Amino acid sequence: MNPALHQKAIEASITPIAMADLEGRWTYVNPAFIQLWGYKNASEVMQKPLTSFWDPKHSIPDILKAVVEKEKWAGELAAKRDDGTSFTVQASLSLVKDENNKPTQIMASFTDLTEQKRAEAAVRNAQKLESLGVLAGGIAHDFNNLLVGVLGNATLALKKLPAQNEACKFLEDIIMSAQTASKLTSQLLAYSGKGRFIVQPINISQQILKIERLLQLSISKTTELIFELEEDLPLINGDTTQIHQVVINLVTNASEALDGKQGTVTVSTGTRMLTHQQAASPVTQCQIESGRYVFVRVTDNGCGMSPKTVEKIFDPFFTTKFAGRGLGLSAVHGIVIAHCGTLHVESKPGKGTTIEVCFPVTDEAAEKAPTERPKTKIYVINKPPIAEHRQVTGTVLVVDDENVVRTVASHILDEVGMKILTAENGRKAIEIYKKDPDAIDVVLLDMTMPVMNGVETFKELKKINPEVKVILTSGYSADEVKLNFEDSNDLMGFLEKPFTAQALAEKVRSVLLGKVTAS
Repeated sequence: MNPALHQKAIEASITPIAMADLEGRWTYVNPAFIQLWGYKNASEVMQKPLTSFWDPKHSIPDILKAVVEKEKWAGELAAKRDDGTSFTVQASLSLVKDENNKPTQIMASFTDLTEQKRAEAAVRNAQKLESLGVLAGGIAHDFNNLLVGVLGNATLALKKLPAQNEACKFLEDIIMSAQTASKLTSQLLAYSGKGRFIVQPINISQQILKIERLLQLSISKTTELIFELEEDLPLINGDTTQIHQVVINLVTNASEALDGKQGTVTVSTGTRMLTHQQAASPVTQCQIESGRYVFVRVTDNGCGMSPKTVEKIFDPFFTTKFAGRGLGLSAVHGIVIAHCGTLHVESKPGKGTTIEVCFPVTDEAAEKAPTERPKTKIYVINKPPIAEHRQVTGTVLVVDDENVVRTVASHILDEVGMKILTAENGRKAIEIYKKDPDAIDVVLLDMTMPVMNGVETFKELKKINPEVKVILTSGYSADEVKLNFEDSNDLMGFLEKPFTAQALAEKVRSVLLGKVTAS
């Protein structure tokens, strides 16, 4: 081959090519090499020792020695650009000899592996999340069944004791811990992508009121929780479960910032117009459209944070708390982005923190004038739940493959005057129900069971009695169950595990009194 043509081919090659003498000094680099390493010209490269182009973990003299001995070497190398940034290349080195077969130089070609490494990392991350999802899905049922035993027995025991008994505090702590533990499964499902979004138009103020009691249970007793909610908010397109998680995580985080001291956490909602500049957030780092947004603002008068801490609070597993997991605010960040929203943080050490999340209103709501009608605000300060005192009687068939669930549910319902029948699987439940359908008022049915699952059992019960009243229970969320349960609208209710004695009793009572919802 013509040497001049050969030289032109190397110069024009998109493959970075370089040559060095046996002592490790550059003798040639082509333009592709210069470009990849970020230098201006070949002379800049030649002025620097060969070792300065690689990570110190590599012994370049040993690699050159191996080339001389074996006439070739190939492998991955961590390289350093002129600006100090690192990247990875696949290097192929070979020995060049003269006409007398004497080694004279070493020739090397390189392949930039930056994109390949990024893609491999993405695949590994996806595989980790998939494995996490499989794990979370597998433990959801069994884990929540165990928590039914803990939570149910603890709430039963609490009812048995007078309010002034010292053991009440310990039982309340057990209940709180069990409820916190139950959230871990749903968080794992959300992080792994298994927590599916059920997007629908929702009013955020109404959703916050639905979880008011749960928010009170999630914070310290020294925290005063204040709600300032606009009642007539425009709707947003969102997933109710995910929005609940955002509010719960923000409120819990705000309460913890009080560090056990007396303080207030205020949850407020409203609407605001955002320009492109206002919508841009250094936290979300996403391009957000300008327009009308609904905001949820959580403010505390706690310890506050430094600017450096604020920059990290949404990173997974970052936490300033000794016993924290660092997952709550990371979940908030992911959910807000998934809902095409934005968020802002204002905080000063010793002055408290305000975190505001904004969600775009639905297209239909955006077309309406912001001042279409005057807004009314709902103010709630530690509002206690309204208890249902009306006594009811009836027979409940409890169907669950876990003995602890059947036992706890039986104790709870017996306490409120119900008669109890139990079945360890769907087939046994069908046998019991067939004997006297009119004698059974409500069926408490587990979704996931061996022999015959909840869906199959429900269909068989409907064949026997089309008007059968069934409350479905599951360790998965109601929205997730609805995706796999085509007859979910025919249910009298859904009870997510783990449940408290009060939640189970009220759900059964509402069915018997005819005050039912399918949620």
